[in-house]
Amino acid sequence: MSQLLYGYMTLILLLIILTTICVLFSHGYAQEGPQIFIKPGSSSPFNPHFYVPQTITISKGVIITWRNSDSVDHSVTFINPDLNAQLDIVRPNSTFTHKFDEVGTFDYYCRFYPFMTGQIIVTDK
Repeated sequence: MSQLLYGYMTLILLLIILTTICVLFSHGYAQEGPQIFIKPGSSSPFNPHFYVPQTITISKGVIITWRNSDSVDHSVTFINPDLNAQLDIVRPNSTFTHKFDEVGTFDYYCRFYPFMTGQIIVTDK
């Protein structure tokens, strides 16, 4: 009976270790990065702030999260067609994340309100 109990405990311990390893590596080697806020009232061209911060510099491999704090839909549409970012709409109180794996300058805008613009500068450091 004690050998059976020992076997079950060993199995449970191995499952806990494997689960922990899977959770730790499920995000790859990306670094969680800053957030960019879509400010309330951004759909008005008279609002002094749209994407905050409007320009940000990050290191290669960092993940940026856009958070829509406005009451209407917005988008994060990249001008660079080579950038592999998939997004249709960022609904109110929702987020969009993107990992930047390439060095460069990436301009973006809201396709619903094109006066809303932002820029991501990705460095090799």
